[in-house]
This record gives sequence, structure tokens and C-alpha cells, in this order.
Amino acid sequence: STQLKGRLTFGKVFEEYAAIKKESSAPNTVKDREKTAKRLQGTKLWTVPFEDITVDLIESVLAKLMQTHRATGWRVYRYCRAAYAYQADQQRISGNPFSLWRKNKDPKLVRVRDTILPTADSAGQKWLVELVRLRTHHQFAVSVTADYLLCLLLWGGRKTETQMLRIADIDFD
Repeated sequence: STQLKGRLTFGKVFEEYAAIKKESSAPNTVKDREKTAKRLQGTKLWTVPFEDITVDLIESVLAKLMQTHRATGWRVYRYCRAAYAYQADQQRISGNPFSLWRKNKDPKLVRVRDTILPTADSAGQKWLVELVRLRTHHQFAVSVTADYLLCLLLWGGRKTETQMLRIADIDFD
């Protein structure tokens, strides 16, 4: 049984989790999990036995990624945490070292967005007026970008969802 535990690496756990979730996930989520697996392959986290995962090991793998590619780093973290939780549930293990790592994470690496477009003051209003003016710009790329930004602001949609939006997708009624 000790030999079996040694063979259950985090990489195998992650791949099993990704395979199970594949059918119920959106195509972009499936691609993100595949990219995450590629990023982790070759790291100690990927090859370590599941039971030997520690907060320090997670820090050694994710800290550099967080500093250079913050959004990607958080995405990798979320998928790893979910894969760990899936396997821990199977083995009836409580606690998740990924959650502990996040809880103790250096706040300087976690950039919380708390800014808003100040539409109540003149600078924010001027910015919006200029953005609306750019919708009729003679360069197509500028006018489309202005429309895109307005859609993001007004609808609160995700960037990729808004990028893929077609006129046929909109119910104007």
C-alpha cells in the first residue's frame, strides 16, 4: 500500500480530475486545465506523491509564477486547489494545503482591484464622453475598440465573452 501511495502523484490526481470534469466544462475551461497541466509538468509539485504536498512546496512552485504571470498564477492555483480537494474527498482527507497557502500568501502578490470609473466627477465623465466620441472615429479599429470597451463597462461581461459576441446573439427587444 505504501508503494501505491508513492505512485499517486499530484500530476496523476490533476489529470484524473481534469478528465472527470472535461465533459461538464466549457471549452475554454478545458483548455485552461490543459495549459495548467503543461505549466506544472516538470515541477516538483507534479511529481510529488499526493500525501507529501506541503504549503512550502506549493510556495516554491507558485511564487515565481505569481510574480511574473499573476493572472495565470491564480488560475493555476485555483485548478490545483480544486484537483486536490477532489482527491482529498475521495480519500476522506480534511484540509487543503493550497487553501492554507492562499490564506498565508504575501498580500503584496495579491492585487485586489478596488478602483471604479469615477462617473460622479468631471474626469470620469470626460473619459466616458471621449470614449463615446471614439465610436465614430475614422479608423475602424479605434471605433470597434471603443464599442468593445463600452460593452464591457455597461454589460459587465467577460472579455472573451464580449469578444465573441455577434449581432445575431443580441435580442434588441
